[in-house]
Amino acid sequence: QFFGFFYLPESPRWLVMKGREEDARRALKRILGYDDVESEIQEIKDAESDKETGGKKGFALVKILSTPHVRKALFIGCGLQLFQQLCGINTVIYYSATILKNAGFPPDQAIWLVCVPFGVNFLA
Repeated sequence: QFFGFFYLPESPRWLVMKGREEDARRALKRILGYDDVESEIQEIKDAESDKETGGKKGFALVKILSTPHVRKALFIGCGLQLFQQLCGINTVIYYSATILKNAGFPPDQAIWLVCVPFGVNFLA
């Protein structure tokens, strides 16, 4: 990952903010893979001018909830978090060695058996 960092283009938004529009065009062409990037450059300029003038009035939550795809992602993410907390899997993971010992496994074997789901949970 670290070496891949050297091949990343600079942020087109940052380049536009610094007045380096030609560099921003080159970066966008590299990222998007096509040459007509004028509409994207204009969108960046519009967003920056909105930000400087205070942008559109209103609460961020209203903006989030009024955008259908963002609202859907928000509800899915909150639902998954709520489900994870309510299903109690954290308790099972925390007490899994004790559960295995109570199920009849020897203590040394129970500790090593717990390493498998812990490893999978860590890698996931």
